[in-house]
Amino acid sequence: TFAAYGGDWGDNPNDGAFSGDGIVLPDRAHTGKAAEVKRIYQTIGASLKKGGAPGALTLSNENLFTNLRAWNGSWELACDGEVVRRGKLSRAQLDVAPLSSKDITVPVHLPDDPAP
Repeated sequence: TFAAYGGDWGDNPNDGAFSGDGIVLPDRAHTGKAAEVKRIYQTIGASLKKGGAPGALTLSNENLFTNLRAWNGSWELACDGEVVRRGKLSRAQLDVAPLSSKDITVPVHLPDDPAP
C-alpha cells in the first residue's frame, strides 16, 4: 500500500505533492502542526491569577454559546511530576458564561519555603 496522488499516473496538470502538506498525512501520521491546531481549537483556558493567592485561577470560556457548566472540571497539583493533591471544580466555579472569564480559587496550600 502506498499514498498516491496527482501526477502518479502521468496526468497533467496536477497539484503535485499536495497530500503531504496537511496536518494528518495519508498514513494517518501526525505532522508537527497537529499540536498547534489542537491548542488553537481549545475553547477553555485556565491560568494563574497574577499576584493572587495560591490556588487563584482565572477560567476563560471562548465558546460562543455554551456555559462551562456543560462540562465537569478537575484540577491536580503536582510536585516533581507526582500528584500531591487533586480535586473537582464545583458547578458554581464552572458557571462561566460564553465569551467571558471568571476568577476562582482551588484549595491548595503551598509551603512558605519550598525546597529548591
